[in-house]
Amino acid sequence: MSLQITGKNFDVDAKTKETIENKLNNFKKFNVPFISENVVIEEEPHKNFKVSVSIVVPDSKIEASATNHEVHIAVTEVLQKIERQINKLIHKPDSHRSDKGLKKNNYENTLEENVIEERDQALQALKDSK
Repeated sequence: MSLQITGKNFDVDAKTKETIENKLNNFKKFNVPFISENVVIEEEPHKNFKVSVSIVVPDSKIEASATNHEVHIAVTEVLQKIERQINKLIHKPDSHRSDKGLKKNNYENTLEENVIEERDQALQALKDSK
């Protein structure tokens, strides 16, 4: 896992870096392998700070951004958004919609098995009648 924290028009202090690293390490509880993590902190006009996070995981990319007058609040907001997206990614196979596809396939398989069974019975009846 490679973590890059960069600042645009802003020098990222040690406390902010430590906060970001600690909060990203909390995501290890989800058991999702992170390929790369990029955090960009930009100072915008009127002392607004925009924090953008991009995390690459196998078969997906998670991105979020937040803007606030204080860096730490923006960091907290963006990492909450990332946590929701990771949670969604993990539980997506368990979702209600994914079950519909499985039920449809099971129904089609059962229907196909019934057709095959009826055909076999008809063939057996023909053999018995001869």
